[in-house]
Amino acid sequence: MNKKVVPISTVILLAATYILIVLFPIYKQFRFFEVQSVAAQSEQASVSLETASFKTNEGSVDKFIEIDVIVTNTTPQTGTKTITVSYTTVNGTAIQGSDYEFITGTLVFDPFTATAKTKPISITIKGDTIEEPDEQFSLTLYDLKGSSVRFVSPQTTIIQINENDQPEETSTPVIFADSSEPNDTAGDASTTNLNDKICDLTLWPIGDVDYFQFNAKKNRSYKIFTTDLTSGLDTFIRVFDPALNQIASNDDSGTINEQASEVTILAEKNGFYYVEVTNVDPSDPTGKSYCIQVDEIEELTPTPTNTQDPEQDDCEFNSTFDTACLVGVGEEVALTFVPANGSEQDTDILKMWVLPGVLYTCETFDLSAVTDTNIILYNQDQQPFSPWIGNADRAVGDPSSKVEFLSTYKGWLYAMIGPENPPPYEEASLHTYSARCTAIIATSTPTPTATFIPSSGTGGGTVNTPVPTPTPFEFPTPVPTPTPIDLSVLTPVPPTPAVINIQPLPTSTAVSGSTQALTVNVTLYYDSNNNNLPEQIEGIMDAAVALYDNATGGLIAFGYTNEAGIAQFSNIEAGGAVRVDVPFLNYSQVVLASNSEILVRVAPQPLPIGIP
Repeated sequence: MNKKVVPISTVILLAATYILIVLFPIYKQFRFFEVQSVAAQSEQASVSLETASFKTNEGSVDKFIEIDVIVTNTTPQTGTKTITVSYTTVNGTAIQGSDYEFITGTLVFDPFTATAKTKPISITIKGDTIEEPDEQFSLTLYDLKGSSVRFVSPQTTIIQINENDQPEETSTPVIFADSSEPNDTAGDASTTNLNDKICDLTLWPIGDVDYFQFNAKKNRSYKIFTTDLTSGLDTFIRVFDPALNQIASNDDSGTINEQASEVTILAEKNGFYYVEVTNVDPSDPTGKSYCIQVDEIEELTPTPTNTQDPEQDDCEFNSTFDTACLVGVGEEVALTFVPANGSEQDTDILKMWVLPGVLYTCETFDLSAVTDTNIILYNQDQQPFSPWIGNADRAVGDPSSKVEFLSTYKGWLYAMIGPENPPPYEEASLHTYSARCTAIIATSTPTPTATFIPSSGTGGGTVNTPVPTPTPFEFPTPVPTPTPIDLSVLTPVPPTPAVINIQPLPTSTAVSGSTQALTVNVTLYYDSNNNNLPEQIEGIMDAAVALYDNATGGLIAFGYTNEAGIAQFSNIEAGGAVRVDVPFLNYSQVVLASNSEILVRVAPQPLPIGIP
């Protein structure tokens, strides 16, 4: 019998065909589950609304409803990344504006390791007395952003507004981790404002600890308590000072069957105090919540004007215009930056009666080593002057302050003095200083009787106008108030009057009918080397310079020349021409341009006989 031999290649081909037909579908199915498993492992969180439907009664007045957005953490061991999700309301048979208030926005969930975290969305339902059928609209989540996160159902909640004769239905979502998490240590403590009640807090899962912090002031009393506990919670409170030393604790507030806690403390220093809340009930805390509140106990005399800190100055309380400290001309007051009771920062305001035509100087002095002052002047209407009159540092390296004001009215002048950097309360008593305001009559300074008028408002040149009895200058160093020389004991020789050379630079004419910002620089110099150029050592210092509105005669700005004889005025608002006056030299000139440089030259001259 002959046996037919099957070639080995045929056997291999048949085996490969069997694998493709029978085993490959199984392999594909296995790979599908493997890919799904990897995807599931990479997913860290899911986002949804708390319920797919929500019913509420309309009512006759506006009301609020809240629907929570829930982020479920599927990998507590690693935690979530930052997640953002947007939301919006969409009309149905209920119309925005008449039946409900349209809302849209974005929620941000910071990374957390708890099992779940929720945030509420609040919607206003409009009330009315109009009979109408039940209506509905929807709240939808969209635009989910974050690493390894996806939407799960429900992504949309249908909200039904029932007429008043139908019972209101509210959802009762299960509460897991609250919005304050993570706050399991003092370093992660959630900040609570005084006298504010914080609710929907949980102590889930079993063993959870909540930390809160509040800012307390020395010698103030505070009551810390839990309230509105869900059945099955029993809180325990511990309070710690800023150094994390335990200073108080309480389990039950004292009422029979009361599981809430309450303690009262007296703060011995300024700073953040910490509250630890735990649950001593062994039952499952899922879905159970509580509220916490920190109240500042009111003092018997809460008004800062009657109860004075021993370290405060005698002018306190004087941090408002209505309570400004009244001072007289030349009166010195010793002040500190210690805040009055109820104040976060101390600002001292002084009030003084002023008269027109008087130059007032307000300054701070005798500053302690840590004090740095600012001064701002305010007019009788309690408004800052225009241009602004203020000073931070009197000079480089000198933290005291000095301002000058030529009064044009009769009334109150206010000087507001504050710290450059507000000190902490515990250091405020070290910030001491003194203040005073002095006055001189602006018209009392003798001036030369000669009147020098330039040949033109914009040109230069030397003008010699002799007068019968000029007041001689003291040279080479003129001062704002020269002492007249008694020539009766000398051989009378008619003195040569001072020669003033007015040298304004060429300027363009300003556009009429509009307000402009002027910059005017005035230089006064005694040309000792007769080269017709101002040099630094030739400046006439402490000479008054005033700018007036040429149309109304109103004072715009006032100042003194510095060591170089320069008085600079920047960003002066004027509606037209400005008159520049130097009373010491009987000099006056009208300028029109937005930028003007004025040089006033005092020519050298022989001194009278007998004067070296």
